[in-house]
Amino acid sequence: MTAGLLQFLRSKGVRLRTNGDRLLVDAPSGVLTPELKAELKERKAEILALIAQNWRIEIIKDGPYAGFFRSVGTPHPDPERARAALREAEQWRKKRAEWLRRFFPSDSPR
Repeated sequence: MTAGLLQFLRSKGVRLRTNGDRLLVDAPSGVLTPELKAELKERKAEILALIAQNWRIEIIKDGPYAGFFRSVGTPHPDPERARAALREAEQWRKKRAEWLRRFFPSDSPR
């Protein structure tokens, strides 16, 4: 039932994210009715658990954000592949930081 609620909200353009144990909701004007707000409050713990289970990390391979990584809210079927993706994302982050340090040294004038 909670997964169905999340699919419904996504179809209406509602985005959910977490900050610790807080559920942050970004919705177009008029979408969140008092009934939907009440249901979100009632199911907050379930929604937080679903979001925590379903996050996966992807590395952006093309375009201006190549090398960055993003979280994608779809289930990852293989926990080992998820861990490998996290390791790969961390390697990309380190390479990017190294590149930035090389081209923008901390001792350069601003």
